[in-house]
Amino acid sequence: MSKHCDLENPESVEGFIAHLDHSNGWKKTLCRIYGYYAKYHNISFDKPKYTITHKLPRIPSKEHVDYIILNSSRKYASAFGIIRDTGIRPIECSRIRVKDIDFTNKTITVRTAKGGLGRIVKIKDDTVARLKEYIGVKELNQDDRLYPSAEILAKMWRLARKRTVKKTKLLELSNIRLYDLRHFYATMLYHKTKDILHVKQQLGHRSIESTLMYTQLIDFENDEFHVRTAKTVEEACKLIESGFEYVTEIDRVKLFRKRK
Repeated sequence: MSKHCDLENPESVEGFIAHLDHSNGWKKTLCRIYGYYAKYHNISFDKPKYTITHKLPRIPSKEHVDYIILNSSRKYASAFGIIRDTGIRPIECSRIRVKDIDFTNKTITVRTAKGGLGRIVKIKDDTVARLKEYIGVKELNQDDRLYPSAEILAKMWRLARKRTVKKTKLLELSNIRLYDLRHFYATMLYHKTKDILHVKQQLGHRSIESTLMYTQLIDFENDEFHVRTAKTVEEACKLIESGFEYVTEIDRVKLFRKRK
């Protein structure tokens, strides 16, 4: 702020902040920071009030997320896969050590952040395979951290996203942030279980209010589905392994569906 306004003049600071092309949340943060400065230097400062408007996050499709992961390096593809599979925060991903991974049960013990709750989360087979390959190639030890800071993870996500957009010509991928993978996970988990307390636990939230937004992010009532039938146990098992879910049985034929 010192480059653009007179810090000894509160009106100058207020005017600078007011005309910034940023969110009210950012402006409120700047006012709070300047408030500390003003108090230390005995400057009279009546903080302006900025109302923060909360927006519901965008939820990317699994296909779009996977496109970006496939265009990432071995190291970062495993990191992004973990966030996609578990909904952990990027900062929590940056804290993972080799010893936190249980390859037998395909789980990770999360070192929590932001005052959240500790938890054990499940990862998918493709992420397990990427992790094993990455750890083996790098010859990491049990106490080694797998990934750098959350800021670097976000930077590498943006680079992979840019490569993917250039390769696929899908401009809508440009709007997918790394943190949106957490929102994707939570929304899909709530849609699958309809258990908001389970979602809260899996995300590590301390307050249910932080979790409730996931009940209103997507209207699934108009979803289109692939529909398959099974007459034998073997056919049913193959459908379940392919991601289909059981719906009902009619005339001794089991009906399954999977969202398109």
